[in-house]
Amino acid sequence: MAVLTEQMLRKLVRENKSKTIYIDPTTVLTPSAREYINDQALVVQESLDQQDEDKKGPQVEEIQDPKTVQTVVESYPYRLYGTQARLKEKPEAMTALVGQDLVDKDHPRIRFRGQMDSLEAALLLTIGELKTTASEQVTQGLKEIYQYTRLVLKAEVTGEQVQDLFLLGKDSDEIRDITHHPKKYFNQGHLILEGDEKLETLKINCLRTRVREVEVIAIEPFSRIPGQERPDLLKALNRLSSAFYYLMYLSEQGE
Repeated sequence: MAVLTEQMLRKLVRENKSKTIYIDPTTVLTPSAREYINDQALVVQESLDQQDEDKKGPQVEEIQDPKTVQTVVESYPYRLYGTQARLKEKPEAMTALVGQDLVDKDHPRIRFRGQMDSLEAALLLTIGELKTTASEQVTQGLKEIYQYTRLVLKAEVTGEQVQDLFLLGKDSDEIRDITHHPKKYFNQGHLILEGDEKLETLKINCLRTRVREVEVIAIEPFSRIPGQERPDLLKALNRLSSAFYYLMYLSEQGE
C-alpha cells in the first residue's frame, strides 16, 4: 500500500506543469490530497499497463514506508466505501457499511437494513400483543420468523449465505407449496380478508405486507448493482411473506 499526500501532489504539478497524474488504484489518498485534487481540477487516472510504460505522463512518487502508511491509516481510520479516500472522523450523515468503510445513510443497503429493523420491531410488538390470545403454534411461528429475520440481516452485513427458512418443522419449499395450494392443505381457497377475521390474523397480515415492502427496497441493492447481487436474500424475503401467509391460515383455522 502507498500513500499520496497533498504536498506530493503540489510538487508534482509544480515541477511537471501537468494536471494529469497516474496512480495505482490501491493508493491511499489523504483527505487533504483529495481536496487538493478537487480544488485544482486534477485528472486522476489509474496506472497504465506495463506495455504502455513509455506513454505515461508524470508519475506520483508515493510513500512506500510501511510505518508511514500505518500512521496515516491510524490517524484516518475511516474510509469512503469503494475508494481509498480516508477520513479522521465519521460524519453524522454517514454510517458504516462494512467495517470502517462509510456510506451515506440513504445508501440502498442502509435503507434495506432500516426496513429490516422496522420489520423486526413490528414482529416483536405483535408477539407481545398476541402472547396471551394467539395459539401456541402461531406464537411459536412468529418467534421463529423473528429469529430468521435476524439471521437474514446478519447474512447481509457479513456477506454469508442466507440459511433456508424452517417454520414449525417445515422448510421454505413446503411452506410455499402450502400457501400456493391452500385448498389441498386447508380445504379452502385463498384468503380474502374482509375485516371480520380474528384480530391476530389481521395483525399477521400487516406483517406480511411489511415484508413485501422490504422486498421492494431490496431489489435495488441486491439485483441492480453489479457485483452486489444477492439472490439468496431476495429468495429469503419472498419465503418470509409465504411464512406469514401460512400463519394466517393457522390462525383462522385455530390450529
